[in-house]
Amino acid sequence: MKRHTTLLRALSVFLFGTLLVGCATRPALEPVGPTFSVLTYNVNFGGPQMDDAVAAIASADADVVLLQETTPAWERVIRERLALRYAEMRFHVAARGGAGGLAVLSKAAVTEVAFVEPTVGWFPAWVVTTRTPVGVVQLANVHLRPALNDRGSLTLSSYD
Repeated sequence: MKRHTTLLRALSVFLFGTLLVGCATRPALEPVGPTFSVLTYNVNFGGPQMDDAVAAIASADADVVLLQETTPAWERVIRERLALRYAEMRFHVAARGGAGGLAVLSKAAVTEVAFVEPTVGWFPAWVVTTRTPVGVVQLANVHLRPALNDRGSLTLSSYD
């Protein structure tokens, strides 16, 4: 119990300090050479707002898009609506179903380096390479572990 109290106290101090001081920002720098853009997006496997998510992906117009929580339903919608924008689309359906699916959309060809099934938890990692204006780039598509226990419940012990 003492550990949870300490965690809550530290979180409270952090949040209060952030609100009191505010977040510092600086203006964006202009690129000085070739660039490429990457968008990472957790689409939510339940797909409550597919139209909005696909519109956001299209609007971002990133060179490479890394998606988490894809499902066969997401794949159908994305292929249907973004096929003209992204020459390469790869989807990996989660072995356990639900939130573990991943996708890579790219304007250039993609080569899979490795697909790593999780040894603990739900989420795999997918490492790919693609050619960009800055050269060949290796990207890792991962779903960060949410603050859930292995049963999917939100608890303070999830942070252990």
